[in-house]
Amino acid sequence: MKITAPTPLTDLFLERVRAPFDAVAGHGYFRGFIEGTIDAARCRKGLLGFYPLVEAFPRYMALTLARVGSHDRPRAEEARSWLMRNIATEERHRDWWVDLGRPLGLKPADFGAARPTAAMDAPNHYLFRVASTGSVAEAVAAVNYAVEGTTGVWTKRVAEAVPAMAGRLGLRVDARATRWLAAHADYDDRHPVEALEIVKVYAADEAEMGRAADAAVRSLEYMRIALDDALREG
Repeated sequence: MKITAPTPLTDLFLERVRAPFDAVAGHGYFRGFIEGTIDAARCRKGLLGFYPLVEAFPRYMALTLARVGSHDRPRAEEARSWLMRNIATEERHRDWWVDLGRPLGLKPADFGAARPTAAMDAPNHYLFRVASTGSVAEAVAAVNYAVEGTTGVWTKRVAEAVPAMAGRLGLRVDARATRWLAAHADYDDRHPVEALEIVKVYAADEAEMGRAADAAVRSLEYMRIALDDALREG
């Protein structure tokens, strides 16, 4: 997406979303990796519990893409191309998430059989609903800005902490096991900026932008609830 100058509407969006965005990006679950307090059991719980989100993520974008017509407004084709490229990328990343579990003794079958807690599954229910029935601006704000945007922040911090964590827990971690983290730390800082461009295209007035911001905030609230649960034992 071509990046354009901020507007009063995007400033409104960013102001409303900033606090819940920071709460997810800096959540205690991720701080556990950085501060050396996370244990193997909670690592496994997070990997298995969030796998359904990683696995379904391309489908959430596909639901949004299906409602973006090529000519329904200026820059619509640009938005379609961006979503299609992102979908193709995330399809590859599902297997990379499974690779994260190898050092912890998790096998591919473990991910397929995993059943997350209700709290950890909550983001999926909301993201499916907003991608299916929300406006394009709401869907992109909730899926791409909120989830991908925070991922771009926390993956950088966690990736840097992995060597120390692996040493503390006695794990053998290679490049294959960390490529999901490396990929998202590399490009997800661009995705929220690009996603906000699509929100800008489809939220043409204050009411529409307000609804998009509300969708992002709700997405982040559910992510925080899921992360709170990931920290609990069991």
